[in-house]
Amino acid sequence: GRPVADLLGYRIHRGSDAFFVPSSANLVATATDTSYVDIAGNHFYKLAAVDIHGNLSRFIAISPDRPVATLASFFRSLREHGLARVIWFSGGNPNLAARVYRRTESSDWEFVSDLLADGNGYLSYDDRAVLDASRYGYRLGIVEPGETEVFLGETWLEPLAVEFAFAGRLVNPSVGGRTACAFAIPTSARAEVRLFDITGREVERQVLEAGNAGERSVRFGEARRLRAGVYLLRATSGAVVMTRRVVVLD
Repeated sequence: GRPVADLLGYRIHRGSDAFFVPSSANLVATATDTSYVDIAGNHFYKLAAVDIHGNLSRFIAISPDRPVATLASFFRSLREHGLARVIWFSGGNPNLAARVYRRTESSDWEFVSDLLADGNGYLSYDDRAVLDASRYGYRLGIVEPGETEVFLGETWLEPLAVEFAFAGRLVNPSVGGRTACAFAIPTSARAEVRLFDITGREVERQVLEAGNAGERSVRFGEARRLRAGVYLLRATSGAVVMTRRVVVLD
């Protein structure tokens, strides 16, 4: 990348998940080199450059499933009648300016809105110019001073659900003692998602209540990390029963 004028070094922060906010409490190193060796583990990092005057650059994030540093990443989406909502996360970068781009499967990317991160680093965009039966892609464009525009956080929102189904790709195996999945769910549908270990013992259960259609995410291992191993994911909504085999790594 472009050299930083009067560069003093880098500040490296470490957290237990991708959404931690850098602070003095989680600062693990200040380095002048571009490499750093840490203790073993599935850690999440935020890195910023600092100059001789104490000025910090934007934070970039590095995680076990995203080893390439990124300034912002997709966080969550919601699909309702006449609405597509997309949320990105850029921890430690409040007021980060970005541009939202949208496309369909038959059109190219087009600029739709300017966006500014809130005080916690979240960027949220509500698109009300959508058709319920269409699939839309969204991404962020970010321009830093003196740099070309970088495109980040691409995600696709499926058409408004008319039946219960898995949405998107299931990350398998997952790392860090956690696993997650997403579902397309109609407005009137209620769903139950259960996770079983290899012996058939139920490990966790989550309920998706009716009334909130679109893509819904479920995460297991948040309160207590899952042991490494093979699990069975079973999702039930009315007469629909879906199962997936998932592998979790430390």
